[in-house]
Amino acid sequence: MSGIDGLLRRMVPALPTLSRRRWLMAPLDAVDWLARRPYRELRGLPPNRFRIRVGVGNRVLFNAAHYRVFPMNFWLEALNAGVVRMDSNILDIGCGCGRFAFVLREFHFHGREFVGRYTGVDVDHEMLDWCRGNFSADRFNWLGVDAKSAVYAPGAEGGGAAQRLEVADASQDFVLANSLFTHLLAEDLRDYIREAGRVLKPGGHFQFSVFLMDDVRADSAGSAKAHRWSFRHRVGDAWVENERLPEAAVAYKRAFVERACRDAGMLETETFRTHTHCMMRWRKG
Repeated sequence: MSGIDGLLRRMVPALPTLSRRRWLMAPLDAVDWLARRPYRELRGLPPNRFRIRVGVGNRVLFNAAHYRVFPMNFWLEALNAGVVRMDSNILDIGCGCGRFAFVLREFHFHGREFVGRYTGVDVDHEMLDWCRGNFSADRFNWLGVDAKSAVYAPGAEGGGAAQRLEVADASQDFVLANSLFTHLLAEDLRDYIREAGRVLKPGGHFQFSVFLMDDVRADSAGSAKAHRWSFRHRVGDAWVENERLPEAAVAYKRAFVERACRDAGMLETETFRTHTHCMMRWRKG
């Protein structure tokens, strides 16, 4: 399967680019809506084309459960680790169509619910507009970034991510960036890490996923999974999977990521490794 997956990735390096082809997505959205309709817990989700855009196991259909399960597991682990609370101020950089916010919005247990403040940031204004229309403004806020991305904002006129987010200094308890740094080149990655360090309260945590070349090379030494990612092409401090569309998948050396986080005033606390992404958790000093 790894060889087939690698071939498909060369043919279609980034599914989000296909999700903007309405002639292709319209019938898939319709099939998805019909398939979810009988199940109350699967209603109220963003359109299928948006879910494809944020990553649901590369499934173009029948991905609703995947959309819901991963962020639920993420929050359960973060709550158990004590890095986030139900009254935390949370900043989600690269929020997409509100995948992580959805779990917080839906949480109700004997009168207990999320009472903090969530802020989502993204370059995809179409998905942000959907979020604004589907989440209450008293707890959920959505900020657009005018930065061009070949994968996620191909029509934007802005440059890179080098801009200050509309979030106050030392105001956030928890910052997350899931599947963001896997699609950013070095300058943008450093900018977002710097902003995360600025907005975090002392003792607050920053958690993000990233491809690390150290792990990719270790994988290639003794695992069939090596065929999934090659990252053969060097672009500055980054390694990319596809030269034509570099932001489709981006990897870095661990030392580079560590240096960027420490320069932003953070200390590493934990690293989680899987066969694809590595997730790192850092604490503001």
